[in-house]
Amino acid sequence: MSESTIRPSTRENVIQVAENGTPLDEYLYVDAIRKNRVFIFYWYNITEENRYNEMTDTTTLFYVYGEITKFIDMPDTYTVNDETITINKKSRDSIRAWMYTCIPEIVEILKNSGNYA
Repeated sequence: MSESTIRPSTRENVIQVAENGTPLDEYLYVDAIRKNRVFIFYWYNITEENRYNEMTDTTTLFYVYGEITKFIDMPDTYTVNDETITINKKSRDSIRAWMYTCIPEIVEILKNSGNYA
């Protein structure tokens, strides 16, 4: 499990995972692009935890979550409504557009990577 004082969903340009049109509290993030591969963060099972610090007499909200990171191969093109779209592999927006079309497949790859708990 990972933890942070920043909720993963508040990061800029995250993709929210949905199942049958219902948004889930799970998120994908494009971190790095290397040749035909994209390094993705996947955050899931996000919970809040208040932690009290006796020395400073303060309480801090932490977000605790599962995290999987993995390089995934990207195709050169993908098809939407019979239109073939070429991925600009230097553009995060182009890569995110492709990811939106195959979120379930990407999540399945990440879950099957052996790091999903």
